[in-house]
Amino acid sequence: MSFLRTPHLKQNPSRRGLLGAALAAVAVTAACDRPAAAPSDTADPFHLALAYVGALRKGDAGRLRALSRPGSDADADIRKRLAAYGSKNLLVERIVIGNLDISTSYLNVTLALNIMGTGTLEPHEEKLSMQLVDGRWYVNPGPT
Repeated sequence: MSFLRTPHLKQNPSRRGLLGAALAAVAVTAACDRPAAAPSDTADPFHLALAYVGALRKGDAGRLRALSRPGSDADADIRKRLAAYGSKNLLVERIVIGNLDISTSYLNVTLALNIMGTGTLEPHEEKLSMQLVDGRWYVNPGPT
């Protein structure tokens, strides 16, 4: 880094330390803007679907946001899904992964879910659109 080699920084080591600390603080702040999804959760559509259902079970909006496509406005979709399934005992009966559209890196996933603990099993079908971005899978928010 050439800016650390300027003469006024070499003469005053405390300035160099402050500059380094400031750069580190900016990097940490930028990384904290969006919670990171674990690489294993976004490695393939199957694991992404399981992680998404797990976040719904916990009612974890931040986790759902981390599993959503970067740069997307997922808030309305997350509120809708949490209202329907959040903090419920969901049982995944089946995950059907559709065909990949090579040109857009999109695919659709259908989750057959049952909500348990209501006295009867309530079957539900939830559709998720997923997209491959930089080698990782994310939920593409909105209607599918």
